[in-house]
Parts: sequence; C-alpha cells; structure tokens
Amino acid sequence: MVTKTLARGGVERAMQMPCPPLPGATGDTETNLAIKAQTTLAFLQTHDFVALHVGGPDEATHRQDPVEKAAFIARADKEMLAPILAECPAGTRVLLTCDHAALCSTAGHTTEPVRALLWQKGTILSGDKGLLSGRKAIPPLMGNAP
Repeated sequence: MVTKTLARGGVERAMQMPCPPLPGATGDTETNLAIKAQTTLAFLQTHDFVALHVGGPDEATHRQDPVEKAAFIARADKEMLAPILAECPAGTRVLLTCDHAALCSTAGHTTEPVRALLWQKGTILSGDKGLLSGRKAIPPLMGNAP
C-alpha cells in the first residue's frame, strides 16, 4: 500500500509516513485549508491512503474560545472538506473523526469516545458510524466488515 500523510504528528512518524511541507499550514485556526485540500486531492491520485490532520479546533479549545472553534469548523467544511468530497476519485473512502474529545470549558482533552463519520464517494450508504474505537473504525475504511 502506498501511503501519504498531511500532518506531522506521532501517528505518521510511527508509521514512517512521509509528509510534505505545505505553505501556510500552521496547525492552528489561521492555517491554509485550501492548500491542504489541494494537496490531499493530488495525493489521492497516486496514493492508496492519505491522512489529513487539522489542528484548528483543538487549538481554539485550548484557548477556551467556542466561537473561534465553531467558526473554524464551518470554514474547514467549506474550504477544505467540501472540495475534497466533490473532487476525490469515485470509490474514495473518507473517515472523518477526532483524535480525542476536548472541552472549551476546561481547555483540555477528555477521555470521552469520539464520533466518526464514514463516507464513500459514489455510494448511497454512508453516515454516522456512532462511537468507534480504532479497531472498529479501520476495517470499514479499508473495505472490510468490522
């Protein structure tokens, strides 16, 4: 399997996934979402798996700013997620989830499970997969029964 990641965190380091530098990609709310979308789409043409990490919501949470967090998520939906979903190749599977839950009220992470949305381009069946652990999330993403 050919893989590519668009983040520089521990998972991709552990998996030895290369990550290109992206102009204006900061890991915060002022990040260049368009370049993340463009680069994701480019790598989907030549790679079987692309991981895209967006840190803006987490950073706004740590600043205890729910307005900034909500505005960033809306911006990410419009500037990054919508173009990726519209332009990705047929059959592309997208797993949209968080690496952890976090509360603006405490500025910190929680141990609560996170929700996951699994979508496949060109299919009718898609939607909320509920609360998933990593073991349950990966098989459907790879096209296997959980």
